[in-house]
Amino acid sequence: MQKGSLPSFAPTNLFPVRSLGVTYALVGSKAFNWLSAGLLVAGLVAAQILLGGWWYPALATPAFLLVGAAAVMAGLALPGVKDAPGAWCTGLALAFAVYLFWRQSSSPDSYAAQADTWLVLGALSVYLTVAWQLRATGSRWLVLGVLFALLTGQVFLAVAQFAADIPFHPWAKLARHMALPTGDVPLANHGWISGTLASRTALAGTVEVTAFLALGMLVWGRGGAAVKLVLLWVAAVGFTSLSLSLSRSAYLGLPVGVTVFALLSFFLVYRGALAHRGLLAAGALALVVLSLGLAVAAGAGSLSVQLRVAELGLDEYREKLWFITVPPMLSLDPWLGAGANMFDQLSLRYRGTGFTAKPVHAHNDWLQLLVEYGRVGFLLGAAFFCVHLCAGWRNAMRLVRETAPDGILPQSFELGLCTGSVAALAAVGAHAVFDYSLHIPAVALLVALAAGFLSAARIDTTAYPGVALPQWLRSLALLPLIPGTMLLWSVAQDGPAEYRALQAENALMAGEPARAWDLAIEGLALRPTNARLLVLAGESAGQLGDTMSGRRERREWYWRAAQYFSEAVRERPLFAYAWRERGLALDAAGKYDQALPSHLRAIARDPDHARGYEYLALHYYRQGRVEEAGRLFRLAQQLPGSRLAASYLRQMEAGQNSF
Repeated sequence: MQKGSLPSFAPTNLFPVRSLGVTYALVGSKAFNWLSAGLLVAGLVAAQILLGGWWYPALATPAFLLVGAAAVMAGLALPGVKDAPGAWCTGLALAFAVYLFWRQSSSPDSYAAQADTWLVLGALSVYLTVAWQLRATGSRWLVLGVLFALLTGQVFLAVAQFAADIPFHPWAKLARHMALPTGDVPLANHGWISGTLASRTALAGTVEVTAFLALGMLVWGRGGAAVKLVLLWVAAVGFTSLSLSLSRSAYLGLPVGVTVFALLSFFLVYRGALAHRGLLAAGALALVVLSLGLAVAAGAGSLSVQLRVAELGLDEYREKLWFITVPPMLSLDPWLGAGANMFDQLSLRYRGTGFTAKPVHAHNDWLQLLVEYGRVGFLLGAAFFCVHLCAGWRNAMRLVRETAPDGILPQSFELGLCTGSVAALAAVGAHAVFDYSLHIPAVALLVALAAGFLSAARIDTTAYPGVALPQWLRSLALLPLIPGTMLLWSVAQDGPAEYRALQAENALMAGEPARAWDLAIEGLALRPTNARLLVLAGESAGQLGDTMSGRRERREWYWRAAQYFSEAVRERPLFAYAWRERGLALDAAGKYDQALPSHLRAIARDPDHARGYEYLALHYYRQGRVEEAGRLFRLAQQLPGSRLAASYLRQMEAGQNSF
């Protein structure tokens, strides 16, 4: 072998092999990125289609599985990371999420906390996926395009609902307990509207975010005339549906979002326009006014809209809730809060006599955050919104200077996305002051999407390449794997049982207790400690006992019902409904000594409602103790929610002194 014949083995020849490996890694990363974007938008769509994913965990399961998978795919796309999101934004989002997760793990009701846990993990999965990986213009347009198309479909359906002679919902039978209108029962339609979601609040929240994203892309995004016309249409129909939604919270959130967008646009014009700044500022505002004008024109001729606007300052329900029910809750644990998702149970203890219905939410997300997560949670939540709004404003000002002008006005995809996200976050933050929109998965996931866009707002790195990320910072792009994996694991564990619970409740509402019993037992075989299934098993067993002809068979079923309610209160010790039903089932089974403590516990949990006193009166009435029963029935008549007292008092006056 001649000297110098070794170049074929020299290290320099390894570079093509290494470059080829990098190329394959980048191609795989791009595939993961597109797959992540597809799963993400599929999750956002699923959340809206399935009644907003609200109230029933089973309805949110598909959305959470999809966004969890999107986060995992985003984490696997590590080689494609070219830039890091804002440090303050990401750090505060992680701190807020970690605190919420810790507080949920220490909540006095683990089953109630699970809904908040899924919501936090889902929102964090969306946020980190968008902030770290959803950077390519193509994948972002995929997400935005699907959301804009979905908004258009929701608006067409909402207008049809608003104009229909009889109110209807396309998925009314999906969750029968919600009592959504089927269109079969002749009812007067006073402007009922929800799209495919469960309520006007959910519809308004999703429309707010999407419409402002469309508005930002319309005014500050780069695109041809056809694209601008489509964006104008999407923004206009979005604002129109907000007008028709009859959501007073949306009527307050919309002006806040528009004001923030108008102010930001004004400063952007004066900072970035090359000439005719006054005319351009007026033109940008004119587009906003045109979109809003169409919305006002659509709602001005509706009496229902006029009445809802007139009611903005007249809300006795919220006044009682905020100034009577909430203050005692705030003193339970001022700094750390009463526990995740505990408001609906605590509200029964402190609601007073002013409420017939159960106040499930505070109708003020910020106030409910203060009650459930304390001052620490409130400060972290407020800081999350404020930091992202400030970061979005600052990034927009920087982007308008760094963006090459398209004509005389600087426009870019990043700038349009940034301005729209700032306005969306401001609108939802104001909306949340008067409603529970952030507790609805469909809305919370969209808010996380907008916040992720703000955290990731950077100039286009393909046109203006920057400095490569250091390896330690690049490794943080694995963060989406953590919430995504946790969410997938949790939903896979509990989702099938929750689906059985939804089916069982629908069967009960349809008058099929035997089928409900079978479904509840199937679900408990999957998850024996699921509190919802335990209650449903108790309810179905009680109804099956009512259908039995023999006394012994009836009592056996009532005893089964009591056992399942006992398991339910073991899982949820503050659940007043389960305590009441346990006492009633024990009475029906003849176990009076065991029933009395349950009735007293139920009254202690809900002292200002008639139902607990009526059930205790029945407890005495069954035993022939008419005097005690009569006093309790007369007391129940003085409280809201009395349904049994009047008829039993008439029976007692007629001389019927026991069952």
